[in-house]
Amino acid sequence: MDVDDFQSSLLEALSDCPFVESVDLKTEAVIVKGRVVLEDERFLQVYFNEHTGTTAFGTSTRT
Repeated sequence: MDVDDFQSSLLEALSDCPFVESVDLKTEAVIVKGRVVLEDERFLQVYFNEHTGTTAFGTSTRT
């Protein structure tokens, strides 16, 4: 999977989620990273590296 495939798949999956308020992704060469803002002051951090195959997600709440 490359960065374009990852970003497209992620955006497609998130488009059907009613609890997603906004998506802010940045692409830097072979890396996609960003934040998905969710309802109730929560957010999802997203990271993907095309070269290493690393995919990471983390959730948190705003304080």
